[in-house]
Amino acid sequence: MHVTRQKRIEALHALAAAGRWEDVYRQHVLFEFPHEMRMGFQLAFLRPFCDPEMAHVLVAAGRIAHSAQRRAYDTGIVIHEIIADGTDGARARQMIAHMNRQHHHYPAITPEQMTYVLAAFVAAPGRYVEREGWRPMLDVERQAASRFYDRLGELMGIRDRHTSYEHACQIVDDYEATNLRPNADTLELGDHLLRVLRDRLPWPVSNASGQIFASQINDSAVAHAVGLPGVNVPTRLLARAISGARRLVLPHLPAPTKPAFVPGQPAGPYTRGYDLSQIEKP
Repeated sequence: MHVTRQKRIEALHALAAAGRWEDVYRQHVLFEFPHEMRMGFQLAFLRPFCDPEMAHVLVAAGRIAHSAQRRAYDTGIVIHEIIADGTDGARARQMIAHMNRQHHHYPAITPEQMTYVLAAFVAAPGRYVEREGWRPMLDVERQAASRFYDRLGELMGIRDRHTSYEHACQIVDDYEATNLRPNADTLELGDHLLRVLRDRLPWPVSNASGQIFASQINDSAVAHAVGLPGVNVPTRLLARAISGARRLVLPHLPAPTKPAFVPGQPAGPYTRGYDLSQIEKP
């Protein structure tokens, strides 16, 4: 392993020993696994689409169908703003207040479902890193993820929360075992998702966006719930080859020195950057 990457790992352990868990999580997301965490967050954002009850609420509200691509970017920006600033930061608190206002539009979402979605932000990205990451995930990184979303859940008024990384994974598994299945609403949301993916990917790769995303989900029940196709053998082999190449090459390259996300930076439709008031627009 490159010396700079080894030193970064040592620094993560030092931060954890000092109780600076949000700093551990910030380093984990913005420096150690930026590619993996972007995909992991997409897998977490996908979860409410797969539950017919939550999907019905989202479809009835009409917010996903309207400007789906912008909303996809906004959702990613919100969580990255909170991570970059820390849950006590001014920008983070503004985004948390924005999330709480948004959730008021969905009063039919139950406390159990909120607990599940919160846990999904621990479990889905973590499992993706464990499966596809360039190195094994550290125990301090698992603890940091659990602690970060426990604090975020507290600020969002979610009373029943996971108590550890393992507990978050169990909450997700238990909920999904009985609640994920396709219906008209989940399939409609899946169609909007595929449109966003096609717009983000270049031609001709965009034509295989469903296959590519399904291969990254690596969960047939989740993919089936939103109407994604089964993964064919060439796509599966290609995905494995890319992951293997990254695990072979990245450990020997210098650690990144710039964060993968900078507040206000250009992103998607915000080609000249953004301010938080734009993200707060309905």
